[in-house]
Amino acid sequence: MIDFRKIRAALRELERVNEIMLETKGSDYAIQHGMVNSLLECDCVESIFFWLSMAEEAYVAPDVIENAFKKREKCIIKSLYFLVYGLCPEERVLLVKALMKIAEHGSFHFGYESFKNMYEETECFHQEYEGKIILFRGTLGCYMAVGRSAELLFELLGWQFAVNKHDDGCSCMFLCEYSLMIVGKSVEYTISRQELDFDLIHLDDEGEKCMEFSLQQQMMDYYRFLVCGEEIHLPTWGMVKVCIEEDGVRQDMDFPFMEVGEKSISLFNSQAGIYLVVSGHSWMISPEDLHLANRLADLLYMDMSLQDDKSLSFGQRYLLQSSMCANAFYELKEKYEKSVLMVDYQGIVESYGEDAVWLAWHYDIPLWCRHDSDVCIGSSPFVVIPAEVVQMVLEKEPDAVLEGTNILDVEETMALWPNVLNYGLKDKTEYENPRVYKLKDGSYVVKASLNGKQLPERVLAREMVSAYEMQPGGIMKQAVLKQILWYVYSVGNGKRPNDSNVFDVPSR
Repeated sequence: MIDFRKIRAALRELERVNEIMLETKGSDYAIQHGMVNSLLECDCVESIFFWLSMAEEAYVAPDVIENAFKKREKCIIKSLYFLVYGLCPEERVLLVKALMKIAEHGSFHFGYESFKNMYEETECFHQEYEGKIILFRGTLGCYMAVGRSAELLFELLGWQFAVNKHDDGCSCMFLCEYSLMIVGKSVEYTISRQELDFDLIHLDDEGEKCMEFSLQQQMMDYYRFLVCGEEIHLPTWGMVKVCIEEDGVRQDMDFPFMEVGEKSISLFNSQAGIYLVVSGHSWMISPEDLHLANRLADLLYMDMSLQDDKSLSFGQRYLLQSSMCANAFYELKEKYEKSVLMVDYQGIVESYGEDAVWLAWHYDIPLWCRHDSDVCIGSSPFVVIPAEVVQMVLEKEPDAVLEGTNILDVEETMALWPNVLNYGLKDKTEYENPRVYKLKDGSYVVKASLNGKQLPERVLAREMVSAYEMQPGGIMKQAVLKQILWYVYSVGNGKRPNDSNVFDVPSR
């Protein structure tokens, strides 16, 4: 799969290196060539230096390279190395092609003469065809939409177009090769017969940011396209932060887990709070969140690239890890059937099933879902227990047990999503004499009292009844009843959560 995002990123990085080199003069070029060559050590190095040597005035002092390589925050050469090294063979061929064109034009930016022609052809196309778009094929495995075609893609898919202020404020949008599959689901398109060198059209900083953001949106949508109706849960490896504003104070918050489905992408923080990235084609992030978009797109691309066994679904390796951890817990649980069991997975303490629900309820920690070995049953309720809570439980609960296992579990191997029971468990309302019962007409109702007053009976939806009836008893049935009470008497009063289905209750 040719990923134009990476080619474009490598070219931008080359441009940055070139600018730094041109700023410093006075050093022997042969020495510089050998030094940078030894630092890069990548397959494209000859092509890169073919381009670098085209300018007789390109000088750089050795200390510029050395200092840049040592910097951790703004590493000039190292970032270029990783970008070029990460290109697949087809992408490297295209990069070399771009370098040769840049050498021919003597500039990083080329293709001005074709932009006006693209705009005029687009205008003529839309006068003849209503509800269709025209795309132009580029030389680096990408496409471009301009004018009305770019704006229509924004309306249908939410992909951000850029404004080319150098060409009368015309809208434009780069598209990756894989993006055409998504476009084809929403609108009929035609590809112009001519192949154009528009790959590095010059935009101002705002336009560059919009164009870059659009490419990241396309990668995220491509992943959603591939999951085919499934919901994939992935760890973000502590790489994703979102700036949240609460009471006028802005702070970066970690979101260690994410859920990707055909309809949405959501992030979850350590307390099971939800941050919606996209719902349908409505994006909750903008070009101002470009850093976040880059992180998410790269994580999804990485998950796709790690699928060595193509028969496995996305995220499968995390399911296998979850099954192993859950199995270890339930094997130990047979020994401690009447105890509240906590298991130490070499540094992370976890609990599953009814024990997890009990701990989440009584110690105010978030309850998660994690696939267990029996996928047909569903997902096992699961908690990660902080060290201070572990100590508190052992001190307060005489039947609590902490056991160790030789299985290593770390955040990087967890693919969690919030358990819907969290809503009910966190509700502090003390309902009196709650119960669910069946009426003569076959429907089910719930009734309860609050502060000595009888609350009105409420007829329950089918999914509520199923969630309640499937539980044989014990703490799980109590938790589902608490969920029903919260939903019926709180959500019904306007406290509706973001979760689309608060009764997709996992069982064990």
